[in-house]
Amino acid sequence: MGKSMLIAALAVTVFLPVTFTSFVSEATAETQRERRHRIELREREQRKTSVEKQRNRNSDDSVRANALDPSGNFKGYPDWARAALSPKDNEGG
Repeated sequence: MGKSMLIAALAVTVFLPVTFTSFVSEATAETQRERRHRIELREREQRKTSVEKQRNRNSDDSVRANALDPSGNFKGYPDWARAALSPKDNEGG
C-alpha cells in the first residue's frame, strides 16, 4: 500500500509540471502568433495608406490646386479647398 502511494505521488509530481509547462508554452505561442498577426495587419494598413496618399497627390484636385495656388498660400488646406479659395485669373465680370 505504501509503495503504490509513493508511485502515485511520483507520477503526479512528474506529470503535472510537464502538463503545465506544455500548456504555458502553447499559450505563449498563441500570443506570439496574435502579436505577429497584429503587426502584419498594421504594416498592411500603413502600406495601403501610403498608396492612397500617393494616389491623392496626383489627383485632379491636386493638379488644379497647384495650378491655381502656385505660391502655396493655402498649402495647409485640402486640395479641393485650395482650388476653391485661390484667386482665379479667368474670372471675368
